[in-house]
Amino acid sequence: MKKLFLCLVLFVLLLSCKKQESKNITVFASSSLRRALKEICHNYESDTGVAIECIFNSSGKLREQIEAGTYPDIYFSSSRREINTLKNEELLYNDTITNILGNKIVLIAPKNSDIKIKSFADLTNKSIKKIAIGESMTSPIGRYAEELLKHLGMYKYIADKIILGNDAKHIIELVKMDKIDCGLVYETEAKLNDDSVTIVAKDLDYSKIIYSLAIVEKSQKEEESKKFIDYLFSDKSMNIFKEYGFDINI
Repeated sequence: MKKLFLCLVLFVLLLSCKKQESKNITVFASSSLRRALKEICHNYESDTGVAIECIFNSSGKLREQIEAGTYPDIYFSSSRREINTLKNEELLYNDTITNILGNKIVLIAPKNSDIKIKSFADLTNKSIKKIAIGESMTSPIGRYAEELLKHLGMYKYIADKIILGNDAKHIIELVKMDKIDCGLVYETEAKLNDDSVTIVAKDLDYSKIIYSLAIVEKSQKEEESKKFIDYLFSDKSMNIFKEYGFDINI
């Protein structure tokens, strides 16, 4: 009888765990959101008991994973272009596509660099040998940087200096290790590493970087995902995004 009782208790606990686990949400998110989103997800789990599993990578690579059949519940991209691609492939719930944050491109250099660089125009100087930007096919930061450099009319003059990084985090690491003279990254990433890199120039006018999110069409947790998205738009979450340097007034 005692064994039967213990088995029943164990069965109830397993069902409870499975039910709780079923509420958990998976988010594919741009690596540039890592620190802010981890803090918000921690708060959400504390407030609701629902855990959020975040997978971080470049938005392009995450989009490719969704196209290949790996389905999160929410896709949080640093590029509206990636969102539109998935929308056209009917892989998102279109009515959930929402713009949420903004960012900017900045030019960074190692903190103690001896190279004099004060603007994007200085990239053509002979003293600048290596410039890191993202890989434009899968990394929105790379595409944004390439578009900016072409807009400024200097891309063809510095193309042989360009070193490709996987994403903004990789570019930061290259510059921090003093292997690269300078790099183009998100302003938020540069501010997180202000102990080792310096922002030497900002693009204030051209690049309009908009972060968008949507619920993936294959998600089995649409209602739970909507609740989490509502939480992202709460004052509590928006203040965290703002603290990490994101523009919340888009």
